[in-house]
Amino acid sequence: MRRLRTTAVALLTTPALTGLAACSSDDGPDDGSSGGSAGSSSGEAGAPTAAASDTPPALGRPRPAQRAISVEACPPGEGELTARGTVRNREKKARDFVLTIEWLDEQSKVAASKVAVLEAVPPGEPTPWEVSATLDVVTTACTARASSGSLLD
Repeated sequence: MRRLRTTAVALLTTPALTGLAACSSDDGPDDGSSGGSAGSSSGEAGAPTAAASDTPPALGRPRPAQRAISVEACPPGEGELTARGTVRNREKKARDFVLTIEWLDEQSKVAASKVAVLEAVPPGEPTPWEVSATLDVVTTACTARASSGSLLD
C-alpha cells in the first residue's frame, strides 16, 4: 500500500534532489527577517497516510523527477502555508518519490523546508501530495524539487 511520509526541517538544503519549480511574489514587506519554523503536514482526503521523519530518506538509483511533479499551489507569504499538487509516475514500475518544498525569504535563503515521501507510486496514476509549514517570516518564493528511486530504509 502507498503511504506518504513528511518531514519538517527548518533551514535545510537538500542537494541530493534535482529539478526545480518555483513561484514568487514581490508583495512582502522588507523587514530583513530570516528564519522560520516548519509545521506539521497532512494528506488530502483519500491521499496516502502521513508519518513524520527527521531527515529526508536516501534513494537508491535516484533520478530527477521534475517532469513527474505537478504543483497546484505553492504560495509565498507568512503564517500557515500549504503547498499541494500531484506526482505522476512515468516509469513502467512503481517508484518511490521524494519531494522537497522550500520557502525562501527576501534574501533567497531557505526560511523553511518540508520533505514529502510518496512510496510505491503506481505508473500513470496521479498521486496527490500536500505539505504545510508555519512561517514566522515573510517569504517571497516557494520552490519544489523531486527525485524518484527506491527508498533504502
